[in-house]
Amino acid sequence: MEKKRIRVSALLDSQMDFRKIAEVKKLKDEGQDLGKKPGSGGHNKKRTAEFLADLSDTIEASPTTSTRKQAKNLGVSKDTIRNAVQDLGLVSYVRIRRQLLSDASKETRVIKGKKLLTWMNHNGSTVRIFSDKKLWTVDQVRNSKNDRYLAYCIEEVPPSTPPSTQHRL
Repeated sequence: MEKKRIRVSALLDSQMDFRKIAEVKKLKDEGQDLGKKPGSGGHNKKRTAEFLADLSDTIEASPTTSTRKQAKNLGVSKDTIRNAVQDLGLVSYVRIRRQLLSDASKETRVIKGKKLLTWMNHNGSTVRIFSDKKLWTVDQVRNSKNDRYLAYCIEEVPPSTPPSTQHRL
């Protein structure tokens, strides 16, 4: 009897719930099995090699598709997709917004900058005022947190460019 009390005391000291102890005692007194139910805790039946290959192909086709939409298309839980993406070694990155500068626009910037410097050297007494007037856009606003990209490393993620239609005030 003393040994039982010591074991119960140790269970209570280890933060085991008293009701759980009573439930286990009741099952043992009734002669029921204390093991797991059959069929529980088996291997993962959804994340097979074939499933991972299909998922890899769909991600390769469109890496910007959200994991929720992929889960809906494949008919599995979003947790399964998240774990499968982790198995594939992919990471969901937020696309960084950068200004699109083509080679032609870089060249025109250099030319205009040189012209401005030569003009300022020749007309030093003239005061030139630079305005910080903002360019405003009319295009739809995007939530950048939702603009995700599945890739192996950050270098593979293409930049997200701002809209090209800008208007001056």
